[in-house]
Amino acid sequence: MEPALKLEYYELDIAAALPSSNYKRKKRVPLPVLICLTAMLVVCAAFYYINQQVVTMQLSVEIGILERQLADLQQEQEYLLLSLKETNRLTTIEAVARQELGMVDPVGTQVLVLNTQQNVNPDAGGWIDVEEDQHNHLFTQIANWLNQLLPVGGVEAGRIGQ
Repeated sequence: MEPALKLEYYELDIAAALPSSNYKRKKRVPLPVLICLTAMLVVCAAFYYINQQVVTMQLSVEIGILERQLADLQQEQEYLLLSLKETNRLTTIEAVARQELGMVDPVGTQVLVLNTQQNVNPDAGGWIDVEEDQHNHLFTQIANWLNQLLPVGGVEAGRIGQ
């Protein structure tokens, strides 16, 4: 009688199923080392996050300070523009001219101009005896034209005796 299965076949399959002794096993990192590395990564990430939060808070405080300075400067600019408009008003200019500079109304005042030239005629008593044509100067013509166009009480400067 012959057995149904031969032992030779079993020996070959078992040898093929078992790993050979030439096979190198991978070296694994020990579990405590992996835990320490993971903990270090988590701590570094936490420090980086905290640093970012601190920098953000510092920049927010600086932005607040700069916004306050901007508001103060805008308020000062508005005040200066208002004071500039106030000083450029004609009533303010007139008040300063009357109070500080002694400006008077031209009505009712007389101004005498003395000719200081050396060749004054002694018989004329300070009056200029030669009359000049009033319309020969460009400025005089423009002033006369503006006085006719805008009758606001223009003042003419002239010489005594004319």
